[in-house]
Amino acid sequence: MEAVQLWFMVGISATLFVAFVIVTILVLMDLVGWVNLPAEVAKPLRSTLVLQFAVIAVGAVASLLAPNLIQQALYHTARDVGSVSAADAPTEEAPVPVATSSTSSSSIGCARNDLKPLLYIQFPGEAQRSVAEAIQADASAAGWLAPGVEQVTAYTRPETQLRYFRAEEVGDAQGIAASLVAAGHMPANAELVLVKADVRQCQFEVWLGTQVS
Repeated sequence: MEAVQLWFMVGISATLFVAFVIVTILVLMDLVGWVNLPAEVAKPLRSTLVLQFAVIAVGAVASLLAPNLIQQALYHTARDVGSVSAADAPTEEAPVPVATSSTSSSSIGCARNDLKPLLYIQFPGEAQRSVAEAIQADASAAGWLAPGVEQVTAYTRPETQLRYFRAEEVGDAQGIAASLVAAGHMPANAELVLVKADVRQCQFEVWLGTQVS
Protein backbone atom coordinates (compact mmCIF):
# COMPACT_ATOMS: atom_id res chain seq x y z
CA MET A 1 0.00 0.00 0.00
CA GLU A 2 2.80 2.42 0.85
CA ALA A 3 4.46 1.78 -2.51
CA VAL A 4 1.14 2.47 -4.30
CA GLN A 5 0.77 5.77 -2.49
CA LEU A 6 4.32 6.80 -3.33
CA TRP A 7 3.97 5.89 -7.01
CA PHE A 8 0.64 7.74 -7.11
CA MET A 9 2.34 10.90 -5.84
CA VAL A 10 5.16 10.49 -8.37
CA GLY A 11 2.63 10.01 -11.19
CA ILE A 12 0.66 13.09 -10.20
CA SER A 13 3.86 15.15 -10.09
CA ALA A 14 4.92 13.97 -13.55
CA THR A 15 1.48 14.71 -15.01
CA LEU A 16 1.47 18.20 -13.54
CA PHE A 17 4.93 18.87 -14.93
CA VAL A 18 3.93 17.82 -18.46
CA ALA A 19 0.79 19.96 -18.27
CA PHE A 20 2.87 22.89 -17.04
CA VAL A 21 5.27 22.60 -19.99
CA ILE A 22 2.44 22.42 -22.54
CA VAL A 23 0.54 25.37 -21.09
CA THR A 24 3.72 27.45 -20.79
CA ILE A 25 4.60 26.84 -24.46
CA LEU A 26 1.11 27.76 -25.63
CA VAL A 27 0.99 30.95 -23.57
CA LEU A 28 4.46 32.06 -24.71
CA MET A 29 3.64 31.37 -28.36
CA ASP A 30 0.47 33.44 -27.99
CA LEU A 31 2.31 36.30 -26.32
CA VAL A 32 4.98 36.54 -29.06
CA GLY A 33 2.39 36.25 -31.80
CA TRP A 34 3.39 32.86 -33.19
CA VAL A 35 -0.14 31.64 -32.63
CA ASN A 36 -3.35 33.59 -32.16
CA LEU A 37 -5.40 31.93 -29.50
CA PRO A 38 -9.02 33.05 -29.07
CA ALA A 39 -9.56 35.19 -26.01
CA GLU A 40 -11.83 32.58 -24.47
CA VAL A 41 -8.91 30.13 -24.71
CA ALA A 42 -5.94 32.39 -23.94
CA LYS A 43 -7.38 33.82 -20.71
CA PRO A 44 -8.06 30.42 -19.05
CA LEU A 45 -4.62 29.20 -20.15
CA ARG A 46 -2.93 32.14 -18.47
CA SER A 47 -4.94 31.56 -15.31
CA THR A 48 -3.99 27.89 -15.46
CA LEU A 49 -0.32 28.83 -15.80
CA VAL A 50 -0.50 30.96 -12.67
CA LEU A 51 -2.19 28.09 -10.82
CA GLN A 52 0.48 25.67 -12.00
CA PHE A 53 3.22 27.97 -10.72
CA ALA A 54 1.49 27.86 -7.34
CA VAL A 55 1.28 24.05 -7.45
CA ILE A 56 4.96 23.79 -8.36
CA ALA A 57 5.85 26.07 -5.45
CA VAL A 58 3.91 23.79 -3.11
CA GLY A 59 5.63 20.77 -4.66
CA ALA A 60 9.01 22.36 -4.10
CA VAL A 61 8.22 22.72 -0.41
CA ALA A 62 6.98 19.12 -0.28
CA SER A 63 10.20 17.92 -1.91
CA LEU A 64 12.11 19.35 1.03
CA LEU A 65 10.12 17.04 3.27
CA ALA A 66 10.50 13.99 0.97
CA PRO A 67 13.52 14.63 -1.26
CA ASN A 68 13.97 10.98 -2.21
CA LEU A 69 10.41 10.06 -3.08
CA ILE A 70 11.25 8.01 -6.17
CA GLN A 71 14.00 6.09 -4.38
CA GLN A 72 11.61 5.26 -1.57
CA ALA A 73 8.98 4.12 -4.08
CA LEU A 74 11.50 1.84 -5.77
CA TYR A 75 12.57 0.32 -2.50
CA HIS A 76 9.07 -0.25 -1.14
CA THR A 77 7.96 -1.77 -4.43
CA ALA A 78 10.84 -4.24 -4.16
CA ARG A 79 9.99 -4.86 -0.53
CA ASP A 80 6.37 -5.67 -1.40
CA VAL A 81 7.44 -8.50 -3.71
CA GLY A 82 9.74 -9.89 -1.07
CA SER A 83 13.17 -9.05 -2.42
CA VAL A 84 15.40 -6.06 -2.98
CA SER A 85 17.69 -6.20 -5.95
CA ALA A 86 21.38 -5.49 -5.60
CA ALA A 87 20.98 -2.42 -7.80
CA ASP A 88 18.18 -0.92 -5.70
CA ALA A 89 19.27 -1.87 -2.21
CA PRO A 90 22.47 -3.88 -1.97
CA THR A 91 23.45 -5.56 1.26
CA GLU A 92 26.25 -3.57 2.86
CA GLU A 93 27.63 -6.44 4.91
CA ALA A 94 27.10 -10.14 5.43
CA PRO A 95 24.20 -11.08 7.73
CA VAL A 96 25.17 -11.31 11.39
CA PRO A 97 23.39 -13.86 13.63
CA VAL A 98 21.54 -12.12 16.43
CA ALA A 99 23.04 -14.46 19.01
CA THR A 100 26.57 -13.23 18.23
CA SER A 101 25.68 -9.54 18.51
CA SER A 102 26.46 -7.75 21.74
CA THR A 103 23.51 -5.71 22.99
CA SER A 104 23.03 -3.11 25.68
CA SER A 105 20.35 -0.55 26.43
CA SER A 106 22.86 2.23 25.81
CA SER A 107 23.10 1.13 22.17
CA ILE A 108 19.57 2.29 21.44
CA GLY A 109 20.16 5.53 19.57
CA CYS A 110 16.57 6.16 18.49
CA ALA A 111 15.62 7.25 21.99
CA ARG A 112 18.64 9.53 22.22
CA ASN A 113 17.52 11.21 18.99
CA ASP A 114 13.91 11.37 20.20
CA LEU A 115 12.75 8.99 17.45
CA LYS A 116 10.40 6.07 17.86
CA PRO A 117 11.48 2.95 15.98
CA LEU A 118 9.31 2.30 12.93
CA LEU A 119 8.91 -1.44 12.52
CA TYR A 120 7.47 -3.12 9.43
CA ILE A 121 6.58 -6.77 9.85
CA GLN A 122 6.48 -9.22 6.94
CA PHE A 123 5.51 -12.87 7.11
CA PRO A 124 5.41 -15.51 4.33
CA GLY A 125 2.37 -17.65 5.19
CA GLU A 126 -0.56 -18.16 7.53
CA ALA A 127 1.62 -20.29 9.79
CA GLN A 128 3.56 -17.13 10.71
CA ARG A 129 0.62 -14.70 10.99
CA SER A 130 0.10 -15.14 14.73
CA VAL A 131 3.80 -14.50 15.38
CA ALA A 132 3.73 -11.38 13.20
CA GLU A 133 0.68 -10.07 15.05
CA ALA A 134 2.31 -10.80 18.40
CA ILE A 135 5.39 -8.81 17.32
CA GLN A 136 3.15 -5.92 16.31
CA ALA A 137 1.32 -6.00 19.64
CA ASP A 138 4.54 -6.05 21.66
CA ALA A 139 6.09 -3.32 19.51
CA SER A 140 3.07 -1.08 20.02
CA ALA A 141 3.10 -1.78 23.75
CA ALA A 142 6.77 -0.77 23.82
CA GLY A 143 5.90 2.56 22.22
CA TRP A 144 7.30 1.72 18.79
CA LEU A 145 5.51 2.51 15.55
CA ALA A 146 4.17 -0.75 14.12
CA PRO A 147 1.50 0.15 11.54
CA GLY A 148 0.58 -3.43 10.63
CA VAL A 149 1.65 -6.81 9.37
CA GLU A 150 1.97 -7.81 5.73
CA GLN A 151 1.94 -11.23 4.12
CA VAL A 152 4.62 -11.52 1.44
CA THR A 153 4.37 -14.99 -0.07
CA ALA A 154 7.36 -14.32 -2.34
CA TYR A 155 9.66 -14.41 0.70
CA THR A 156 10.48 -18.11 0.95
CA ARG A 157 13.73 -18.07 2.91
CA PRO A 158 13.80 -20.28 6.01
CA GLU A 159 15.75 -17.76 8.11
CA THR A 160 14.25 -14.75 9.87
CA GLN A 161 15.84 -11.36 9.24
CA LEU A 162 15.87 -8.05 11.08
CA ARG A 163 16.77 -5.45 8.47
CA TYR A 164 18.18 -2.02 9.25
CA PHE A 165 19.19 0.74 6.86
CA ARG A 166 21.97 2.78 8.44
CA ALA A 167 25.25 1.42 9.74
CA GLU A 168 25.07 3.71 12.76
CA GLU A 169 21.74 2.13 13.76
CA VAL A 170 23.20 -1.33 14.25
CA GLY A 171 22.88 -0.91 18.02
CA ASP A 172 19.18 -0.18 17.65
CA ALA A 173 18.77 -3.23 15.42
CA GLN A 174 20.59 -5.41 17.98
CA GLY A 175 18.38 -4.12 20.78
CA ILE A 176 15.15 -4.69 18.85
CA ALA A 177 16.25 -8.16 17.75
CA ALA A 178 17.28 -9.11 21.28
CA SER A 179 13.88 -8.00 22.60
CA LEU A 180 12.08 -10.11 20.01
CA VAL A 181 14.29 -13.12 20.74
CA ALA A 182 13.68 -12.76 24.48
CA ALA A 183 9.91 -12.60 23.87
CA GLY A 184 10.08 -15.79 21.84
CA HIS A 185 8.99 -14.08 18.61
CA MET A 186 12.29 -14.44 16.79
CA PRO A 187 14.68 -17.41 16.74
CA ALA A 188 18.16 -16.91 18.17
CA ASN A 189 19.65 -17.76 14.77
CA ALA A 190 17.86 -14.84 13.13
CA GLU A 191 20.05 -12.54 11.08
CA LEU A 192 20.76 -8.84 11.27
CA VAL A 193 21.03 -7.49 7.72
CA LEU A 194 22.19 -4.02 6.74
CA VAL A 195 20.41 -2.90 3.58
CA LYS A 196 21.03 0.28 1.59
CA ALA A 197 17.75 2.13 1.06
CA ASP A 198 16.83 5.76 1.49
CA VAL A 199 14.18 5.47 4.19
CA ARG A 200 13.42 7.41 7.36
CA GLN A 201 15.82 7.27 10.26
CA CYS A 202 15.18 4.57 12.81
CA GLN A 203 13.25 2.29 10.44
CA PHE A 204 13.50 -1.48 10.68
CA GLU A 205 11.87 -4.51 9.11
CA VAL A 206 11.19 -7.97 10.44
CA TRP A 207 11.05 -10.69 7.79
CA LEU A 208 9.83 -13.91 9.38
CA GLY A 209 11.28 -17.04 7.85
CA THR A 210 9.27 -20.06 6.77
CA GLN A 211 10.64 -22.07 9.72
CA VAL A 212 8.83 -19.81 12.21
CA SER A 213 5.48 -21.11 13.42
